[in-house]
Amino acid sequence: MNEHEEPQELQGDGGTLGRELADELLQAQAAEAGETHHKSVKPSRKAMRSLAKSAVLGGMYTWYLDRRIAGSEGEAKPLDLRLIDRLAGRKLGKTTEVSPVSPEDEAEVLEDVEMIYKDVWRWHGTGRYQHRNGEVTDILQEMIRDGGMKPHPDKLDPVAGEMLSISTSPSRMYARPYADMHHDRDQPLSYRYGKASKWAKYFMAPYPIEAAMEAKLWRKEVRGEFRKGAEESMVNFQGKVSEAPESENSAIYDMLDEGSDIPGNYPVVAGFREGAFEDVVQSEALARYESRSGEFTPWERLTHLEVPLENIKETRRMLEEAGQINIPVIPLELGEYYCSKFDFTELVAGKPLELSKKSGDSSI
Repeated sequence: MNEHEEPQELQGDGGTLGRELADELLQAQAAEAGETHHKSVKPSRKAMRSLAKSAVLGGMYTWYLDRRIAGSEGEAKPLDLRLIDRLAGRKLGKTTEVSPVSPEDEAEVLEDVEMIYKDVWRWHGTGRYQHRNGEVTDILQEMIRDGGMKPHPDKLDPVAGEMLSISTSPSRMYARPYADMHHDRDQPLSYRYGKASKWAKYFMAPYPIEAAMEAKLWRKEVRGEFRKGAEESMVNFQGKVSEAPESENSAIYDMLDEGSDIPGNYPVVAGFREGAFEDVVQSEALARYESRSGEFTPWERLTHLEVPLENIKETRRMLEEAGQINIPVIPLELGEYYCSKFDFTELVAGKPLELSKKSGDSSI
């Protein structure tokens, strides 16, 4: 197969559907025209203060909304949640990018995406490349070589400590910021339903306070170790995609929007089938939105991959050449557009994204 030759048709309903979704969007656009080692810097006090401020203000909002969502489950959506949905929808929907779906194709595209999303149990955000051991590792090529996704050392949880894990979430919008932090910072982002930092602020805001309480920080002997662990967590979190943040004052949310210093890097979102793994023990604070796997996940336990439209052909070709031909690869932009049809409170609740079963009225 030469560089410009189109790959053979994907086999299986899922593969064919993933190809059709990407091809339709490509045609429409054409028609219109412990392993981590890096040189990351320690976050500044300003960055840590920014995180603390967000934890207090944002955490209160998240706690309130989480309780209201859980308390109203199975009932008509109360006025305050409908108002939040309306305001959040207006803010998240502001974008300078053109919609990836034309009005005449919308119904068919949404139905096709739902056919894939209905089988997703957990979501994982990653990227094509990461910094590891002082080198750039091709994550996708590693998955192809290994026959799936394997756990790696993770220091994001200063309470539970370093662990071998794959981080996932019931909410796609929790996983997508982790994917977006891998975008090449020299390239503009395509269509998104809300910036990565906006979604991350909601999900991550309560964590510092909850983790501090869980670690019993009122005890002097644990405060220094906890702070050291928190700083190391930020360094390792950012260090996967960039050897240094654009600014020493960059908070964790800024890092998500800044992107990666690895040329050609791009986001990858993966769906996990139900029962793909058993949860490993982690801090209660992080378990609010995360489920972690400590086991190897073969390709057959994944529902699909999402990558930016411009990287579809490249990703698809890599999988086909390796024989992974039943994995649908769809444009991340279509996933974003599909999610824009849900209310904010539905997206953060981590419920199955089945648009045909969506009910209720968000009007106020």
